[in-house]
Amino acid sequence: MHRNFILFACLILRFLVFELGAQSVSFWAPKDSVAPSTERYRADIQVTNFRFIVGTQFNLSWDSTLLQLDSVGNFGLPLKLEDHFGLVSKSKGLLSFQWFDESLKGVTLADRKVIFSLYFKVKGPRGVRSPLNFVDTPTNIRETADSSYKAVTAFYLDGFVDLRPPSTTAVSRINPNVLFIHAIYPNPVSNGEVNLSWYAVKPGASLLTLTDIRGSILRQWSPQTSAGNQTMTLSLAGLPAGGLYQLHLKQGNIVSSRQILYMPPD
Repeated sequence: MHRNFILFACLILRFLVFELGAQSVSFWAPKDSVAPSTERYRADIQVTNFRFIVGTQFNLSWDSTLLQLDSVGNFGLPLKLEDHFGLVSKSKGLLSFQWFDESLKGVTLADRKVIFSLYFKVKGPRGVRSPLNFVDTPTNIRETADSSYKAVTAFYLDGFVDLRPPSTTAVSRINPNVLFIHAIYPNPVSNGEVNLSWYAVKPGASLLTLTDIRGSILRQWSPQTSAGNQTMTLSLAGLPAGGLYQLHLKQGNIVSSRQILYMPPD
């Protein structure tokens, strides 16, 4: 009787360990800031709970008007630049990553291990933020598999890079408690119109500026911002080409920025 009870308890424990131990991998982009004098920045892409993984793929996006991708390196996996990275759209702020373990045994890494790093030239302007996000554009390819060749639940934790201004006076700076763009929708946009929602802590004149990937100003609007949450519809008809654009909302010396992916119909 006692032996049967021990055997039963061991089976239950094994079941619980298997069920509760089912892994979910996390991929981390940095949340960081750079000093005003910084000309180059390294963004480390890290992982946690990376256990017996045989393959993974995803896309990364950043604001190419603020950060210019110079190189990729610091590999924590057996990687080759020409085999595992898609750099065709790096000038638009997009990179694709695909890796497969040819040994089929799977790779295990320590938590917060860097799998690769992106090396950027900091272009400015200062006092704004570039997102560093895992994105589903141009196509959704997020997928991770373990050594059983089954898809693993994966979490993708977006980051950002703040380009700190030389001072906090008379220079645009980020303060989401004062001014913050909640959303741009639809995004990607294809019909020539996009909706913008934002929050401002106080009323006042604002300036909306749309720039291309080189930082050239394409459109500007001057909405009268009231206190609280508000929305506005913007026309993107007539933009020179599809691709990534940056929208900056400025009130006083506070600025909030978001990317827009414009994909006009063929």
